[in-house]
Amino acid sequence: MYMCVAILAEIRMIAMRLAPILAVVIVVAAAAGGYAYWQNDQATRVPPGLARANGRIEVERVDVATKYAGRLAEVRVNEGADVKKDDILVPYGQNIKTQETSAVMSCRHSLAARRP
Repeated sequence: MYMCVAILAEIRMIAMRLAPILAVVIVVAAAAGGYAYWQNDQATRVPPGLARANGRIEVERVDVATKYAGRLAEVRVNEGADVKKDDILVPYGQNIKTQETSAVMSCRHSLAARRP
């Protein structure tokens, strides 16, 4: 009986010495787990202004047309840019009617210059 009491006292003594070490190990393990979680969260984070999602995307196609035929003067938007209704995306130079009219006028002037 005295031997059991001595063994129990020895076990308590060992437990009392290991308790602070065990507490430090638990704190270090929790800190390492938190750091690993934070690193994973930072690696998968999406930059501001973008979104990430799973699923299916349905797109509505939109046809863009001009009122008059002509040559493009410049392109004012980049691919993927946000635009609003009635925004001028691509202004064009002279339209065909204007080009034809100026061609006819120059022909008339050259014919009028040839006449005596």
